[in-house]
Amino acid sequence: MLAKKNRLVTDTEIKKALKTKFQKFAKFYSVKISPNEEQQFKLLVIVPKKSIKKANKRNLVKRRIVSIFEELQHKNQLPIGVNLIIHIKSSEIIDLDYIVLKDNILSSVINLYQKYLDKKNNRPKQ
Repeated sequence: MLAKKNRLVTDTEIKKALKTKFQKFAKFYSVKISPNEEQQFKLLVIVPKKSIKKANKRNLVKRRIVSIFEELQHKNQLPIGVNLIIHIKSSEIIDLDYIVLKDNILSSVINLYQKYLDKKNNRPKQ
């Protein structure tokens, strides 16, 4: 489990992170990234009851996604100074193999983080 310092929990942080312009939409989920002042990586996984009815399935999806970032934390590869929100849109994500899910989410997060860094450093788009 991610440490509490790596979880996005306060209402003000969540509202601020949801208003960000840095977002990427995929078939099963969307990813939003926003800066934070604490220079910590913070994660929030949203799995609405509307998309996945059963609580055990929602928890399974959350555990899988959190475990992806726990692996990165153990390798010291987490992005620093960002809030990350992953919002699940489809129940079909349950059928994905863990490795496929990991590859999809990490590629989305890496692309979005690079876009965020480019904007932060005022680099022109290539």
